[in-house]
Amino acid sequence: MIECKMCGAEFLANSGRGRPSLYCSAACKQRAYREVSKLPAELTAPPRWVRWDLRRRGDRMTKVPLTASGRLASSTDPTTWTTFSAARHSSVGRGYGFMLGAGIGCIDLDHCIVDGQLQPWAREIIAACPATFMERSQSGEGVHIFGLLSEGPGSRRGS
Repeated sequence: MIECKMCGAEFLANSGRGRPSLYCSAACKQRAYREVSKLPAELTAPPRWVRWDLRRRGDRMTKVPLTASGRLASSTDPTTWTTFSAARHSSVGRGYGFMLGAGIGCIDLDHCIVDGQLQPWAREIIAACPATFMERSQSGEGVHIFGLLSEGPGSRRGS
């Protein structure tokens, strides 16, 4: 069984020759393509991409950055990063991600989607962030807001 890279559903791997399918259906493959085509050039142009996989750390699962060839990557070492195209086409791990910095930052809204509905507090934050790129988090319960931001230490608010 393989997990669909788009919806997470498990499906049987194709037994034919060539690269195994990453998606459970043509609809998921098309949806994934459409999401990728929405990425702004500010994110796809710089070689700040890695693959990632989930690994157990203590009692929880966390994302671990990987190079496109499968070695451990570093959030602070650009020599372990790659281009968007190389990260996107690698089959290492479960997905790919952008390494923040160089004027691009992210606001991470955890647990802001409850029963499929965006919470009012998150709606206010999103409304205050025009001209940004947003995605649903891997858990499906949060939102990542990418934009042009000056660098600084992160902070935690709320519970």
